[in-house]
Amino acid sequence: MNKLQPIIFIIALSLLLSACNNRPNDAETPNDFNFILEYGILNSGSSNNTINTYDNIFEFDTEEGIARIDLRLTSKDIEKIYQKIDELQLINYSTNVDRSSKYPSMDIGHGHNGYWKLKVNYDGVEKTFYWTTKTFPLVTTKEINKAIEKGQTIRDFMLEESEYDEQLIKLYNLSDIANYIIDIIEGYEEMKELPPKKLYL
Repeated sequence: MNKLQPIIFIIALSLLLSACNNRPNDAETPNDFNFILEYGILNSGSSNNTINTYDNIFEFDTEEGIARIDLRLTSKDIEKIYQKIDELQLINYSTNVDRSSKYPSMDIGHGHNGYWKLKVNYDGVEKTFYWTTKTFPLVTTKEINKAIEKGQTIRDFMLEESEYDEQLIKLYNLSDIANYIIDIIEGYEEMKELPPKKLYL
């Protein structure tokens, strides 16, 4: 065996690993990444809760009124939120979030329908999505029992029932992102020091 072959192999392997390490990370958080998430109850006269990384505004509806806190998300949490959004390719979604005609509407009524508004900016593209409780499919005890019988989550059961309707998949993905952001924010000490959140009965 040629004595130079192992040396050539080691050099070639080193160059290959170096090239791999220098490849750009597709999920690297862009410098212009920002978002605003507003959510609360329809017809309440104002935005109940606001998470705004553009201006670092964080407002929440509590039993003592709207509380505003000084909060800076860590770079790690910003990166996690971006990766979640990038994973679902949210920037490629149309901003139209209509209810699919394949299922009846969820309507709580009595002024208790919720709303969500998500504005996202990255890579020079900005999009805003808006949806409400009424956009979701109606879920009754019948659907819940059927999902339990099949060992499915309500989400998976409803998607199967709708024959994986694109609008419903998009709606659930948007809802997942909103809940993911809220869960991260709720973990900050500043949030734990707020008065109890306002409940809507």
